[in-house]
Amino acid sequence: MPTFAEKEQAKRDRVQEMVAERAKRTPKDQLKVLDFRLGKDQGAKRERERLKNLMNNVHKKVEEPVEVVQMTEEEIKAARELRKAEKKAAKKAAKE
Repeated sequence: MPTFAEKEQAKRDRVQEMVAERAKRTPKDQLKVLDFRLGKDQGAKRERERLKNLMNNVHKKVEEPVEVVQMTEEEIKAARELRKAEKKAAKKAAKE
């Protein structure tokens, strides 16, 4: 008879498999799965809405996350001065 730890590990493994399977599906495929499980347009209203929005917005560019960099006070001050100088140069170039 499997121990509690073995049962929990088996459960974790199955969850990982399900997550991997879900990640492979497109929003359209996931809607088909929901229709099969729950019936055509039955239940999972928010999930269906989210999937439809994903399908409609596929062409939109998804921004990549911005990397956060820790800077010292001196680096912040130097960057600020550099931005000021660039702004000043841009204004001067616009006037000419």
